[in-house]
Amino acid sequence: MTSQEWILIDTSQQIYLNNWLLTKEEFPDLPENISIEKMRLQGGYQDGVDLLKVNSGQMELLICPTRGMGIWQASCNGVQLRWNSPVKGPVHPNWVDLYEPSGIGWISGFDEWLVRCGLESNGAPEFTSEGQLKYPLHGKIANQPAEKLTVSVDLEQKEIVVKGLVREGRLFCNHLTLEVTYTLPFNQPSFQLTDKIENPSASDCDLELLYHINTGEPFLQAGCELVAPLAKIVPRTPEAAEDLENWSKYSAPKAGQPELVYFTQLIADKDGYTPVLLKNPHAQQGIQVSFQRKTLPYFVLWKNLNASDNGYVTGMEPALNFPNPKSFEKQKDRVVSLAPKETYITEMEVTVASNAEALKSLEDTIQTLAKKTEPIIFQKPDPEWAAL
Repeated sequence: MTSQEWILIDTSQQIYLNNWLLTKEEFPDLPENISIEKMRLQGGYQDGVDLLKVNSGQMELLICPTRGMGIWQASCNGVQLRWNSPVKGPVHPNWVDLYEPSGIGWISGFDEWLVRCGLESNGAPEFTSEGQLKYPLHGKIANQPAEKLTVSVDLEQKEIVVKGLVREGRLFCNHLTLEVTYTLPFNQPSFQLTDKIENPSASDCDLELLYHINTGEPFLQAGCELVAPLAKIVPRTPEAAEDLENWSKYSAPKAGQPELVYFTQLIADKDGYTPVLLKNPHAQQGIQVSFQRKTLPYFVLWKNLNASDNGYVTGMEPALNFPNPKSFEKQKDRVVSLAPKETYITEMEVTVASNAEALKSLEDTIQTLAKKTEPIIFQKPDPEWAAL
């Protein structure tokens, strides 16, 4: 048998596997250094959270079906893809009050490496004229549990495929489904992500989407740098404008540092993909995110260079729209309207460089792409892109 699939969760069939393990012992044709394990965490805020640990030989992902199929943490050849959030998770969505009056309840559960923001909205919280919360910070999808989770191993293609189905919607309201696919080639320092968002309803539905990909210590440190094929950049705030010349550089953690956010458009390669590289020149390591620009036309850089105990972290954020209040994004025509049964597909690949040669190869490719155009640099927030 060259391919086999296992159903770990399927609410339509009342299938739920609490703990499950796949190694060479259970599947004799599987390479010895590859394993997949599902576990359910217990105690504290993580009680009841499902995690799927996928080890493809070089890349290891901790996928969280309970939290919108995000990636809690990952590692590859000793490179850590994670950050030290003051929130100690993964936090079960039951403890995250998205609709608390402040509108920022979302951050009570924020400690993933890769988390999706969306789907009905994904920006700053927005309130009605009476002060009632209309759209909470970063949307709801990251706190919705998967209703289906499958794992397949293809020995001929030499890959592991993880699929999850997540639903966001209410009666008489916006209703969307998210089908997540993670593909991990055997013994490669990379994985692919494909998301298919569908409107299953009989009415048009709004879609906003941003991938919050967060890296902190031990990878992030003073001297790190973002390498990107920049076409246009706009600082989101006056504070970001003041530090514009250092937009791609990272200083050491310092208490009291303000958040800095930059909105950008990047250059795509001949296949329509845009690569962005976070590099650590001291360790000669890098984390590259390459995404299809047609469906993710924008890139947001978030820098929180605060004290380590306050969450020293940067976010690489491919996006369908900017994380402004939804009404602002709708006015600027950056909210997608999906017709009944229409789908929207996004694609990206994450590659990790764990040595100088691999890092140089990734960086050289981006630098060649960057030379194709002179970037447009705004010295202050642009009211077309940033809600002031």
